[in-house]
Amino acid sequence: MNGRQHKREIEAAEDDALELLKTRGLRAAAHALISVCEDPNATAQAKATAGRTICEVTGMLKKAAKDREPEAMDLSIDQIRALIADVDRAVELNEAQVDVEEETAQDSVLD
Repeated sequence: MNGRQHKREIEAAEDDALELLKTRGLRAAAHALISVCEDPNATAQAKATAGRTICEVTGMLKKAAKDREPEAMDLSIDQIRALIADVDRAVELNEAQVDVEEETAQDSVLD
């Protein structure tokens, strides 16, 4: 066997192994992860690791990250300005509500 044949043989074996891992291996890994999660005797750490792996593989963690509010350092200046404007509006509404409540309280004292 010469070097080229040996290299082709190695590549064919790698292709076969990869195909096996992508089919039976993935099925076995999925079953193993689920088995760990459902095993009442599995440690909490094993269950947490398996659960997190399942969430990562299924994209649940990415979806959860998209639903979270972004960190302040990740906001653009326009987003920060919009948030400040929202806070200013909320403060104004709160102050107006307090004024109404104070007037109502004074009116009831006078009655």
